[in-house]
Amino acid sequence: MDRPTTLQLLVGDVSGWGGANLKVRLDGEEILTKEFADPDDREKTDTLTGYAGILPVEIPAGHHTVEVDNTGHDWVGLGYRFKGTLG
Repeated sequence: MDRPTTLQLLVGDVSGWGGANLKVRLDGEEILTKEFADPDDREKTDTLTGYAGILPVEIPAGHHTVEVDNTGHDWVGLGYRFKGTLG
């Protein structure tokens, strides 16, 4: 991209069986880690809704590789959008 932009990670529901853990890398360098902990450590398995929101990731101008991984015990509902890409 020819200008800086923001990748918005749209966090939804999280597994109530162990939670999740997001790691974001920009060009191979880890720039964000966000844990979505399961408060009762797998005792109850109800879906966790309290983590819903937006995680912003700033991306400088130029060509980049962005990786988003969930290294936690279970799933997280995740969407994304780019903000500031249109001139």
